[in-house]
Amino acid sequence: MMSSSDGAANWVEVAPASFTLNYNAHAIAYKGSDTDFWVMGFADGSFFTASNAVDWGDTGAAAATQINAIAYDGTSRWASVGQTGKVYYSDDNFGSVTQAVYPWASNVFGLCYAGGSINKWIAVGATGRIAYSSDGQAFTASTVPGVVGSTSLQAVATDNTTLVAVGNNNMILTSSDGTNWVCVSSSASDGYLLYAVACDIVGAGMR
Repeated sequence: MMSSSDGAANWVEVAPASFTLNYNAHAIAYKGSDTDFWVMGFADGSFFTASNAVDWGDTGAAAATQINAIAYDGTSRWASVGQTGKVYYSDDNFGSVTQAVYPWASNVFGLCYAGGSINKWIAVGATGRIAYSSDGQAFTASTVPGVVGSTSLQAVATDNTTLVAVGNNNMILTSSDGTNWVCVSSSASDGYLLYAVACDIVGAGMR
């Protein structure tokens, strides 16, 4: 893991001694408020937090899945997604976690919270599935174009007006409400694997 304190111009390695686990970390998210707060999720379901992105400590909470993505709603609730449809939420900075209701048992790879007029949590994952939730506690299947088929969706981001989801086979989807999605690219012949998407508005989406 690397961190930067000068706008990403220079990077330094975070001391391995900060971590007490020997597992891969797949997700990290940030909450900006009166004090800085970072959360990282590990392959064994553990959550570590830090106020400076350097000195990390285990929260003691444990999700029964590998953590693939973490997001914050900008107010009080965190959520995380993982394998086999396991989604969790926390209202105490991952001091504890509660499993959310998710409509499928398939892997979930991406997560964000869309504020503004959308006001929904959005989760994306295997076989082109997208789900939304108004509270992060129970998710409902979104309407996705049939062309998505078995294509896995890897990530989702938003500027709080438009949502964009990306995945395998050059797949790009957009939505203005998180419920109904439109495919804007589906050229499977290109074969590109799109693993990440971001917004140019600081704090939007994942926070």
